[in-house]
Amino acid sequence: MAKPPKARLLVLGLGLALMIGAAACERNLAKESSVLATATAQFTFELTASPNILLVNELKRDTSLIKLVVKDGGVPVKDAVVYFTVVSGPAMFSDYTYRFAAGSNENGIAAATLLGPLWAEIGNYDTSVIVSAEVETTTPQSYYKEVSLKVLRAATK
Repeated sequence: MAKPPKARLLVLGLGLALMIGAAACERNLAKESSVLATATAQFTFELTASPNILLVNELKRDTSLIKLVVKDGGVPVKDAVVYFTVVSGPAMFSDYTYRFAAGSNENGIAAATLLGPLWAEIGNYDTSVIVSAEVETTTPQSYYKEVSLKVLRAATK
């Protein structure tokens, strides 16, 4: 059964008002990356973990500072958005997630604190953790690095 013309006009008008309202919404939830990847860009990335060994005990999680230095032609890149991800292994970031976003400072350094596992979380054997860092750019190209950390059980609980 067809809707009466007034009902159709009301539905059409309501839909149009919703589309106009949605277009006027501000979309600045995340800061856009300042990394402009052009054909002349000469990016270098240095990814480190300090320390690169996590000691496991029963009550306290060991930590490691994961840092990515972003440079373009030897000049530090400020405000680059970097996504750190736990690719494999028993670890997480200080906000208890497996993916962490950070912006680079005036020295081109973006950092995240990695938390190691507790004794009960790794079983009876030493293991490893792999963390990646990916720089967000204005192009579809991917700029990606990985670092590996050794996870060692303490001699005693």
